[in-house]
Amino acid sequence: RFHHLFDYMSYNIPMIYSDFTGFADLRGLLLHRSIYLFLGFSFIFLTILTLRRLPQSRPLTMVSRALAVLCFAAGITLAFIFIHDTGSGRALRSRMLEIGARPMEGRALSTTSCDIDLDHKGNSFSARASIAALNTGADAAARYIYRLNPGLEVDAVSGRGGPMKFERDLHMLYLEPSSPLPPGGIDSFSIEYHGAIDERACYVDIDEETRSQASRMNDAEMMNLGKRYSFVEPEYLLLTPETLWYPAAGPGYDPRRPEIHHRDFIDFSLSVKTSPRLSAISQGRIDTLGAGRFRFTPEAPLPSITLAAGRYESMGVVADSIACNLYILEGHDFFTGYFTEIGDTMTTIIKEISDEIENKLGLEYPYERINLVEVPIHFHSYRR
Repeated sequence: RFHHLFDYMSYNIPMIYSDFTGFADLRGLLLHRSIYLFLGFSFIFLTILTLRRLPQSRPLTMVSRALAVLCFAAGITLAFIFIHDTGSGRALRSRMLEIGARPMEGRALSTTSCDIDLDHKGNSFSARASIAALNTGADAAARYIYRLNPGLEVDAVSGRGGPMKFERDLHMLYLEPSSPLPPGGIDSFSIEYHGAIDERACYVDIDEETRSQASRMNDAEMMNLGKRYSFVEPEYLLLTPETLWYPAAGPGYDPRRPEIHHRDFIDFSLSVKTSPRLSAISQGRIDTLGAGRFRFTPEAPLPSITLAAGRYESMGVVADSIACNLYILEGHDFFTGYFTEIGDTMTTIIKEISDEIENKLGLEYPYERINLVEVPIHFHSYRR
């Protein structure tokens, strides 16, 4: 209840530590434990006042009384801060859903290509998304509708004729071209933005009851792992499509019409600049341009794109003309020593597993590679 405020033994408070990023929510953890630290001090000083086994001086009695009141007030204040912090996400998502359900003046274009140039520095990043979009509607589009994470601030929008006017309403981004785009017309523009991901704005389509459930390894697991949806830190970066880390067309999820889902297949390209100590991973062919500089070019249109950057080391094999790559954090290779005897047959084993999966699905894997990437234990996603 109340986001585990009364869980004084921290049974449901995420306290698992990750080699990647540390604790899931260090601020929340310190706030929660500080509440009971100060309440404990307050009760100790109250005990001094109530157990009169020995004569007590008046000054020490006054000091104990004052400290009891101050510590109790500090504990209650921290409790209100904790409740506000943990409850603010629900209010933010409710407002996002309200905005997405409003009648909007504008049109969601169909994005055909998106070239992203991202610069990761410390706890934030800056990016420029160059977009080509098609008006698939029957009417001219005098206003374009896009979405972007509310933690990211838009710096400028430029079109073919120069700067474009734009408006921001939380996660919604409204662009005004110099002239309406006719049906079947294609427009190109670029959006420059910077900041960090507001994780409270992720997965607005997931109901609050499901979100509040603890993340555990299995049903019998006692420890709460915590839930993180994105990471933007000096030594690690993880951006998935659900975070809206690049502009996405359309108003997004509408709870009144959940069956309507706007999705484009986009020709992506991604350039990444990060710390020279980190390696970046994304979809598509990778070109290393220097220390901390990477270029990704998917060979086929994709509905979305993901980016991870960390102290990764990689290993892989080619099985049935598909490059199977495994990326793990440095120092996490505890398993390759067990596979020394099957090195020659590894590709055959992978191909047999792949064929079995494709036969069950009735589909063939259409891409040239598959990347398996280790992520922090706090990272959480929802099955749809």
